Amino acid sequence: MTLFDFERLVGFLTIVTFVFAVAALASARVRAFIGDRAGVFGFVISAGATLGSLALSEIFDQAPCDLCWYQRIFMYPLPILILVSLLRRTREARFGVVALAAIGSAVSVWHLVVQWVPGTGTCDVSNPCSSRILEFLGFISTPAMALTAFVATAITMLIWRPT
Repeated sequence: MTLFDFERLVGFLTIVTFVFAVAALASARVRAFIGDRAGVFGFVISAGATLGSLALSEIFDQAPCDLCWYQRIFMYPLPILILVSLLRRTREARFGVVALAAIGSAVSVWHLVVQWVPGTGTCDVSNPCSSRILEFLGFISTPAMALTAFVATAITMLIWRPT
């Protein structure tokens, strides 16, 4: 698999995740369907984002910028916390997951601003935060993918009703 193929795959999954999150917010019927499965969806979304970021750096040798590292700090604990909650059949971790996802979302939004608004900031001259390693369809960059994963994970935690 090439970096271009990876970009297309992850970009497509980002669009699917975005549609899922919007449908969960907009439709009571979708929320009812997701209900007790929301924890599994949250785990899959956050684990997918975690594995995707690891693949980007470890398989495709793309060094993460400083803001990417901060986003990883908030994303990597999410699948672990959700998995423990799933195994224990409890929602105890959901508020912690939502808090981490909210902070990660804020970092992602700032990263998008740095990418799209010239002169707003840079992290490192050798690996600037304004560079776009992935850019599916010309506008879905890595921080947009992370933002989608953070928001979708938070939504799943808010509607999760474990049995």
